[in-house]
Amino acid sequence: MQKQLLFGLTVALTVLTGTVSARAASATKSYKMQPGDLLVAHGTNANSLGGVGGMFGHVAMATTANYVIEMPGENYGYSLKRNAHVTPKKTFFTRHASPIAGSWVDVYRLPKVKQQAAKQAALSAYQNMYKKNNPDYAILPAGALYQSSPSYCSKFIYLAFYNLFGTRAVKQFNTTLHFVSPYGLNSTFTTAYKPRFLSKITTP
Repeated sequence: MQKQLLFGLTVALTVLTGTVSARAASATKSYKMQPGDLLVAHGTNANSLGGVGGMFGHVAMATTANYVIEMPGENYGYSLKRNAHVTPKKTFFTRHASPIAGSWVDVYRLPKVKQQAAKQAALSAYQNMYKKNNPDYAILPAGALYQSSPSYCSKFIYLAFYNLFGTRAVKQFNTTLHFVSPYGLNSTFTTAYKPRFLSKITTP
């Protein structure tokens, strides 16, 4: 009975917070990053606007084993113009995985049969949404959901999949002003493409 109660509490916590309880891992020692992995930042350094408290949260996508693509807002002195950036893996996890600051990164990965699609989305994000048409940053107002610019961290990743695979990969929303939240990004994927929790990273 006690085990069932604890299991129920764990499931409820996962639904409410979007966080999966797991043994802490190190980005440099334990986690082998793959293109298309989704990196969801939690804690005091998770707000892509630059404020304290992670009001909106932050999410990035791996482009290779060593780099991620993200829209970090004004953090780290970035301009809101052409805000998409390619960031080294070590830099990203140093910023967002800190046991001292109480920050961590949850890693999600598309199902094994969709790994090629994940790589294609990561490559398209780099070539077409970063090199060619780097968007300006804005959340409110952020323009229509299916308008490439302005954008923000989770919308950027959502569009990387939508532009390539449409409703096969992600849900389409009737209102163009729909906000895709960093912590709710996974819920926008269809069942076949939905990323699975992989690891909780607490140290760089």
